[in-house]
Amino acid sequence: MNIIKNSFWRLFIDKGERARKSANASSKRKAVREIKKKRLNKIYRELRKARKK
Repeated sequence: MNIIKNSFWRLFIDKGERARKSANASSKRKAVREIKKKRLNKIYRELRKARKK
């Protein structure tokens, strides 16, 4: 019974940590998305230039 109580309280303690990790993961995903978008824009720009020539 004591083990169950401790794990139950650990969930409450870890909630803030879990929220922090989630926010970090979200910002990483956003950064990756922006990098991919910039890379794609660069490729499309080069393709448009090549098509004009």
